[in-house]
Amino acid sequence: AEQTAKRIDVIDVAAKIVMQRIRLPDEVTGIAVSPDGLSLYATCSSERWPAGKVCIISFASGKVIATVATGCGARSPVISPDGKTLFVCNRFGNSVSMIDLPTRRETTRMEMVREPFCAALTPDGKIPVGPNYQVPFAKSIREKAGIATAAVGMINEPSQANDIIAGDE
Repeated sequence: AEQTAKRIDVIDVAAKIVMQRIRLPDEVTGIAVSPDGLSLYATCSSERWPAGKVCIISFASGKVIATVATGCGARSPVISPDGKTLFVCNRFGNSVSMIDLPTRRETTRMEMVREPFCAALTPDGKIPVGPNYQVPFAKSIREKAGIATAAVGMINEPSQANDIIAGDE
């Protein structure tokens, strides 16, 4: 993913050549490949165009076949193992979008405490999703000593987010 070039290059690592260049409408902030390897999901957002979106790309054609609106500062897409759900961190919207891929619609937007920056699924591939906050919500005891801390949010149900403070709490 080439963020400021607004494109994704598909590279043949063995041959050391760029096989395909996929142009996108905005800066690329993250990518995820579908489990079947046929589609690519790219989050796009920038300071100039903060409204986030997910571009759904066909590997066969190298073209964007659909876009789905998400929250402000979309980044770090994570796809479920069954390929039916995509989770997107909306960094500046303080939320995580849950997108139903068969219908290409955002079904839920879950509020988080502050700036979800990246996400991952639990090892079993199910919810909870654990976005990490790049900036803590409140000052901690350790910050007074010059040690920065952040929090991790865990989503137990698609309609609610529970925040767990990591570090000194």
